Amino acid sequence: EIDDFAFFDCENLKKIHTHITIFFEEDENKDENEKDEDPVTTIENTMTLGEVTAHTRNSITFPVSMTNKDNITAFQMDLYLPTGITPDINEDGTLKVENSSRISKQHTMNCNKMGDGSYRIICYSSENATFTGNSGVLFNITLNIDAEMTNGVYDIEAKNIEFSDITGTAHSVHDAQGHVTVK
Repeated sequence: EIDDFAFFDCENLKKIHTHITIFFEEDENKDENEKDEDPVTTIENTMTLGEVTAHTRNSITFPVSMTNKDNITAFQMDLYLPTGITPDINEDGTLKVENSSRISKQHTMNCNKMGDGSYRIICYSSENATFTGNSGVLFNITLNIDAEMTNGVYDIEAKNIEFSDITGTAHSVHDAQGHVTVK
């Protein structure tokens, strides 16, 4: 068993993983044809940002996903957007976000623009409800691509990520990075 932090780059989708546990099951009495082919890897708590292609003067749907082993009830993250990519804002001043079915009606999501230009996104349940399932998209945020943006790949980052489980224990998660490719 290995308890350590690890970084993976899977087909341009960068995922930061915490607490990787690798199990090796191999019986020395088996012959070469019977041995297990690969170790089984389990990933406990991660936040993942999407990879999206966009055109200038358009809006895109940008996914934010979570993989969790623990019964997570809340998260916090600071979302950093490059110049020229801005969140779509509702009439009431909140960010235009579409929650997935992983977020229950017992959860509340709030977002504030921070002094450094990032957007702090907090999602919690005062009833201590957990997120449904253990992997997949949590929410999609609508982003606007400025007409002045040039073609290229632009980084979107999530920093200061914290999860909280059903017992109130905080779980720090490494930063996550996604990309918007403007064509």
